[in-house]
Amino acid sequence: MEGKPCEMRDFSVTAIIAAYNEGDVIDQVVTDLVRQGVGVYLLDDGSSDDTVARAEAAAGSHLLGVERMQPTPAEPGSTGSVFSLRRIITRKQQLACELPGDWFLNADADELRESPWLNLDLSAAIRLVDHLGYNAIDFAVFEFWPTHDRFRRGDDLRVAFPFCEPGHTCDRLQIRCWKRTSPLDLVSSGGHEAVFRGRRVFPLRFILRHYPFRGSEHGRRKLLEERRPRYDPEEQALGWHGKYDTTDLTSLVRDPVTLRRFEPDEVRALLAVENRLVEELRGDPEALRLAEIGCRAELVLLEGEVSRRDKELARFGEELEARSRECSQLHAALAASRGELAARRAEIEELRRSLSWRLTAPLRAALKVVRGY
Repeated sequence: MEGKPCEMRDFSVTAIIAAYNEGDVIDQVVTDLVRQGVGVYLLDDGSSDDTVARAEAAAGSHLLGVERMQPTPAEPGSTGSVFSLRRIITRKQQLACELPGDWFLNADADELRESPWLNLDLSAAIRLVDHLGYNAIDFAVFEFWPTHDRFRRGDDLRVAFPFCEPGHTCDRLQIRCWKRTSPLDLVSSGGHEAVFRGRRVFPLRFILRHYPFRGSEHGRRKLLEERRPRYDPEEQALGWHGKYDTTDLTSLVRDPVTLRRFEPDEVRALLAVENRLVEELRGDPEALRLAEIGCRAELVLLEGEVSRRDKELARFGEELEARSRECSQLHAALAASRGELAARRAEIEELRRSLSWRLTAPLRAALKVVRGY
């Protein structure tokens, strides 16, 4: 394990990123997370490019560590290694119990994640969710496709690829951010959701921008050389790697008219309206009825709280009135004391003058004799 310790704050979010040959974008992905107050741990699955070096340079002191996973050997008679998603997710599950952090994010190296609120970065938004009593976050996936072959390393992903479409049906569930807990299950869902006791998923989805292909050449290399030949047959049988099985490799560069331009304000407004709670209620009348009962019960509790606070306020008013009367009495007593003190001072001054006259009488008499009058 390599890397520098991450500077921890009073609230911390740790992203565990799995990567394989994502050197053209990993620095941008890591920089974006760090800029949003998120620490990074890189799980490299045997990259043959400069993925690790660029991630280390981008994360700096916010890099918790780099772990180079040993490749899984292919079956006898085959060459190369096997891409085992189960092995990666299992290790992420372990790391989520070992690494520092209040919240964790199961992340990939070809995606950018955002808060549903423009005025809050990712870390601040997660902290707000925590403050509201929730312990898990779902994401809405937007797949950004290349509409040209001009992308070069270092280009801003958000600028280079402005057109997208909703994520694949199999990516609908994305509860990949959670508050530290144990036991935790990431493996059974292939990493799509963090499962644990007492889970409360925040109704408003966060944003996941996915950039799987950065051009026709990159897409063909990623699918034909780096992914499909390495898929674990057992995992394929579970349907874990079928998302791009029907992707036409001759048309990875899409016509913009087949996609939709990503408008941040519009997307966030839509996510606010089409949130998880609304979807649940819309699909289940019984859930709506139970929610109404729950709202009424909560209203009763709130009314009871208001009544209690009103009584406290009344008692406070009575106490304040009593203290006010005490203060008035003290002011009157103080004024009387000041008057008495002034009278005593006048008496003392009169006594001082009288005493001075009596003490100087012999001296005045002697002076009269000397002066002859």
